[in-house]
Amino acid sequence: MFPKILRKGIAGGFISFIFVVILTKYGPLEMLTPTSEFYWTMASISGVLAGFVLVGVTILHTLPDIEIYRELQQFKSFKQSYTIYYATFTFLLIVLTLSMIGGASLSENAIFGYLVLALFMISLGMVYSCFWILKKLAELRFN
Repeated sequence: MFPKILRKGIAGGFISFIFVVILTKYGPLEMLTPTSEFYWTMASISGVLAGFVLVGVTILHTLPDIEIYRELQQFKSFKQSYTIYYATFTFLLIVLTLSMIGGASLSENAIFGYLVLALFMISLGMVYSCFWILKKLAELRFN
């Protein structure tokens, strides 16, 4: 089961995607007509975010060995932070792979473009969860 904060991030990304679809259908946004540049942009952003998440995992693994971190490691929610980071990293790699496939061969397929956009927006919600964890750890460290 996914941790609560990760479920919130996924839900936030999904709601954002639904909002974009509604604005496309009934609002001022135009329909998505994906080009290879769209997919390569999604691939590059997903790759950069995957790198950020990997750095976050590294930070979690190399936390200073001080008393507050030893106490944090006792809690189940702190142990779930690794699950959040690994799930986000895996999801970003899936978005990266699909974007590369789209850029190479499916550049005019609108349904595939919306799928990549939806997965990308969900991954942004998941990355937000990773930011939140690092923010809380920094607050503990510097307070």
